[in-house]
Amino acid sequence: MAKKCLFFDGLGQSDAAKDVFRGLLRETAQEAGYVLDVVDVERLCVSPCKGCFGCWIKTPGRCLIDDPCRELAGRLIASDAVVFASPIVFGGLSGQMKTVLERCVLPTLLPFFRKVEGRTRHPLRYGRNPDVISLGWLPHRDVEQERLFQGLLDRNAANLGSARKASCVVQADATPETWRAKLKQAFSFGQRPAPTTRPTIVICNGSPKRAGSVSGMLGGYLAKCLSDRGARTETVSLLEAAEKAEVFDRLVTLVEQADGVALAFPLYGDFLPGHVTAVLSQLAALGPGTAATRQTGFVAIANCGFPEARNNDAALEGCRLAASQLGFAWLGGVSVGGGGFYTGRELEKLGFMGRRARQALEEKAALLVDEATQNDLSSPNIQVPCPMPGRLYLRIAEMGWKKSLRTGDKTSDPYARPYEKR
Repeated sequence: MAKKCLFFDGLGQSDAAKDVFRGLLRETAQEAGYVLDVVDVERLCVSPCKGCFGCWIKTPGRCLIDDPCRELAGRLIASDAVVFASPIVFGGLSGQMKTVLERCVLPTLLPFFRKVEGRTRHPLRYGRNPDVISLGWLPHRDVEQERLFQGLLDRNAANLGSARKASCVVQADATPETWRAKLKQAFSFGQRPAPTTRPTIVICNGSPKRAGSVSGMLGGYLAKCLSDRGARTETVSLLEAAEKAEVFDRLVTLVEQADGVALAFPLYGDFLPGHVTAVLSQLAALGPGTAATRQTGFVAIANCGFPEARNNDAALEGCRLAASQLGFAWLGGVSVGGGGFYTGRELEKLGFMGRRARQALEEKAALLVDEATQNDLSSPNIQVPCPMPGRLYLRIAEMGWKKSLRTGDKTSDPYARPYEKR
């Protein structure tokens, strides 16, 4: 017996590309065993939800507003699946589509509360609601909007109480073959064959030091966490990539084939070191590679010599913008304060004092490897403050500088002014 699929078509005015896409959608739905019930959203004359909660209190289960959405809510409940197809606007559905969604869903819920995966939701009035597919249309690739759209699907599906959910973001400038592949994936609700290869994560060391850097140590611990999760890692020095064409070419190849990229760097002048900015600019100039079609995750790990981790904020924001230009999914950063504390030490051997840094890196390793978590909207920067009191850290650091000024019997003048005219 064929399954019912309510198709809210909010793609807008017909044109050659959209007509081809609509045809492919009908074919794919039919192949998946669905009969489409098409609703032309743009032609509907509907009022916005008034927030009166009449569908909960005065006429439970039925909206007080007498317009097409009242009848559409019933068709939604009678369906096995529902498809919302809309241009992506600010990372979400169009205004008209969002209005229809709000009006049709609320009457299918109860005014009470329950916990779903740690978040408060409303129980279902009918015990079940249809599976949901969100289809987003963009004129061209926009990684930030795509990621927000896909993340919102999870929340919309949780509100609707759908057992299965899928999202599909397509670009008008893509080929029909690409559209067909994405639609098939959506109508299979994300069922994929088990991976046959280990995920590959590229770790970019942004330190200008050849060895013994804090960035190298933090990147090394991240590599261990990734290995523990079954990933394969490749580490590249961005200083060498800036200096040697063959190393940069190797970096390009690795990044294009990677499932994730991590950047570890020291804070220089409140931002990324110059050679790191230069290499990232070169990569961005090449345009999104093959990796970008797989929503490659990107994580940044910044460490600064001052005890306050917030000194890294501007640099990590720069990394977020770089991720967007490179076509990567930004998975947040790790902001490490008191970088000097970690010099010459192994994170595994720091016990309690290294706990917060280890936890932060382990969390980002999980995001890089687990594709299912990459559309979560809550991937913030993690602050790792200096493990010791700030005043003590600075006092020890000053003592270290004074010791370094002594060479044999001579002590360099730390207050020297070589450019002062005498």
